[in-house]
Amino acid sequence: MGRREAAAIAALALGCAMAASGGEGEPSTAALLGPEAGWNAARVEQRDVHGLWGGRDVRVDGTGRVVVRAVDRGQRETRHEARVAADRARAVLRLAAEQDVLRAPVPRRPGVPDEARPTLVVGGPGGADREVSKWANDAVPAFDRVRAAVEALADEVLKSTKPTYVGAYERGWRPAGTVVVRHSIYSGRPDPTWELTPEQVESLRRGLRDVPPLGRPAAFDRLGGFVVEAHGVEGVPTHLWILGGAIGLGEDVRADVHGLEAWLRDDARARGAAAPR
Repeated sequence: MGRREAAAIAALALGCAMAASGGEGEPSTAALLGPEAGWNAARVEQRDVHGLWGGRDVRVDGTGRVVVRAVDRGQRETRHEARVAADRARAVLRLAAEQDVLRAPVPRRPGVPDEARPTLVVGGPGGADREVSKWANDAVPAFDRVRAAVEALADEVLKSTKPTYVGAYERGWRPAGTVVVRHSIYSGRPDPTWELTPEQVESLRRGLRDVPPLGRPAAFDRLGGFVVEAHGVEGVPTHLWILGGAIGLGEDVRADVHGLEAWLRDDARARGAAAPR
């Protein structure tokens, strides 16, 4: 099956689901972001790379870090990273809060083949992520205003910086210093995934120190555990799993003597990402 056919089938399947996002039952965007004093650990992301048309992924951190990933129709990525004044970046977060973008009223309708579906993600200082998506052909004023602000900042970065990477689109790539947790609780649908805060990364690092060999075989072979991926984080392996009192570090299996699994389970529960009881 060719890429065009696969993209068309995916769009039809998504359209049949009558997807909707945003809603008044969700916490407000301002509540998720909290006071501006904590916005060093907050962010807004645009995810808009279509399997057929390409597009842009843009990340705006409250610290002023901006990452732009421009992807062409051949799924080839040109990545730019820059630092802007923190207040410039925070203006985007401020706009997201003012527009309450997470509760934007998005029309419920089936998509059409090959129609893009951009997503805006808001990450709060506590590590909680929420998102809102819409079909590209729909006008959603709150969504569109925030997206326009993100795109304007992305345009400036593209014009003023040189690429840091050119090559195949790396969908799972994250900036250096990022730790992503996936809670393996579903079969046949995406698992809950989130980024740890800097404070949580330090707790993870401490929990991995002085862990002894387990002394018995163990494998990540059932639902309920956690997969952790670290991107350029000192003291944290790039990939590990945690389940049943064990920590898997490649072929090396260690005992979870510091309670990382319980800590991550509590974190998942606090984020609403825990397995149903």
